[in-house]
Amino acid sequence: MRTVLTLTALAACAAVLSSCRKHDWDTQTIGVPEMINDRCVAVVSKAANGEINRCRAGHPEKSTHVDLGARTITVTYDSLKMARKNVAFAIANAGFTTTEQDGKIEVPANKKAAAKLPPECRGETATPDPAATTSAAPAAAKGEAVGAAPK
Repeated sequence: MRTVLTLTALAACAAVLSSCRKHDWDTQTIGVPEMINDRCVAVVSKAANGEINRCRAGHPEKSTHVDLGARTITVTYDSLKMARKNVAFAIANAGFTTTEQDGKIEVPANKKAAAKLPPECRGETATPDPAATTSAAPAAAKGEAVGAAPK
C-alpha cells in the first residue's frame, strides 16, 4: 500500500511539473532616440543581445530587430528569465537613452559611456580638411568663385 501511495505521489508531481511553462516569450519595443546611424545600431544591438545572452533568455529564431527610421529596437526574450528593464539598462549603460512607447524617458544614458561612443553616435561630424577651408576662404572674400581660375 505504501508503494502505491508513493508511486501515485510521484506521478502527480510529474504531471504538475510537466505542465509548467518552460518559456514565456515576450516582445517589447524600446525607443532609442539617439540611435542615428548604422554605427549606433551596432552598439545598441550589441548591448541588447549581450544582456539577452547573459540572462540566457534569447528567442531561438530572432532576439532583436532594429528599425533605424523609427529609432527603435524590438526585443523578444523569455520573460521568466528577464524583463524589459534589463535590456533598457544595458542600452543605457552603452551610452544611449531609452524611451517607453509614449516617448517618456525610461532609462537615461550613462554619461561616461555616452562620452566614449564613436563620434558619429555623439552627433559629431568629421573634421573638415583645414587646407580646403583656408584655400577657399580668400577666394570667397574677394567675391571669386571657389575653384575658378584667377583673373
